[in-house]
Amino acid sequence: MPATGVVATPGMPVGVTFEPPAAASSWIARWAPIAAGGPGDVDTSAKGTGPVTIGTPGAAGAWSLQVESWFGGGRSATWYWRVDVE
Repeated sequence: MPATGVVATPGMPVGVTFEPPAAASSWIARWAPIAAGGPGDVDTSAKGTGPVTIGTPGAAGAWSLQVESWFGGGRSATWYWRVDVE
């Protein structure tokens, strides 16, 4: 996914690649709706190993995507994106 926001359709698969390339030993992706007062309730939508590919939420609106990845050897990282589902 790009460093800036993304526009997607409901249920569209999106992928995350790491730069430099790295194989995640495991990962968790979480969606939260973005409301005027801040983020809404977080929902774990997918988890796995290897390449990160998840579906966008089924409802239109502004969403926050969090991807937390582990790379072994005590290394981990967390990224956040805004995704507008239309």
